[in-house]
Amino acid sequence: MRAYWPLTIRQIHYQLFANQVEWGGRRDSSTYPNTKAGQQDLIAIAKYGRYEGFISWDAIEDRTRTAYHPYKFEDIQEYLKNELHYLLRDYTRCRVQDHYIEIWVEKDALFKIFKKVAQPYCIPVIACRGYDSVTYLNSFANNARDALERGQTPVVLYFGDLDPSGVNMFEASIETLCSPDELGLDRDEVIFQRAAITPEIVKAYNLPNDPDAGKFEDTRYKKYVQAYGKVFVELDALEPGKLENLIEWRIRQYLDLDAFQEQVEIEVKEKERLSRIRQRVVDVFNDELGTQLSI
Repeated sequence: MRAYWPLTIRQIHYQLFANQVEWGGRRDSSTYPNTKAGQQDLIAIAKYGRYEGFISWDAIEDRTRTAYHPYKFEDIQEYLKNELHYLLRDYTRCRVQDHYIEIWVEKDALFKIFKKVAQPYCIPVIACRGYDSVTYLNSFANNARDALERGQTPVVLYFGDLDPSGVNMFEASIETLCSPDELGLDRDEVIFQRAAITPEIVKAYNLPNDPDAGKFEDTRYKKYVQAYGKVFVELDALEPGKLENLIEWRIRQYLDLDAFQEQVEIEVKEKERLSRIRQRVVDVFNDELGTQLSI
């Protein structure tokens, strides 16, 4: 999984479990346990493995800590170089014409994988981190109405766990969005698709089921088991490369690929024009300051 570094401990945990890695190195060793105790063992191994140099510090990251680092510059020359480096570089043409698509992902830890795939398509990705807040749902409702006025069909692609909570989270969001007494979207005008995990994906990718992961005391447990059986699979169980392919396949279901490619070609020409404008700005800076800055 080097191509997807840095990983979270949770991602590593589920890949060990998904691939039924032999655990313990003893004659009586069992397959890797999908338990809190197993995760704690993994955390300890990852910690001391990095201390001893067996595991690269670049391989693992902690995405639960937020850091702020203020921008500082040694002098005005360094500042100008930094500003010119980013000047007029962020332009991306909207390439999706017929649909307004959002990707909702239950797991914040997988956000970077989704962003990497969605970015070329100009599709927003929202890390739900559990149940959606009514504040965000109202924001989506407004975006959906704006899209409908532009003649676009709003689409939500939801990626979450296949378990009682993971299923109910999406259903609860749809109910809030479309209830006449709440946010009042027309259910027939918006496409809500559970993109993963589904029973079909579990079967297609041979993902590991963990019957013990179902919480019997969960009020949603009985209804869930009636619909899906005792099948409980986390989104993290999908290997990152396969998850990337799945995300892209779901997106492309809603694209007119010819129209999309036409927008890409227009964007290339527009970026060439922006590059010429940037060069003129640099020339003005150099004339005013007597510098030799370049882009």
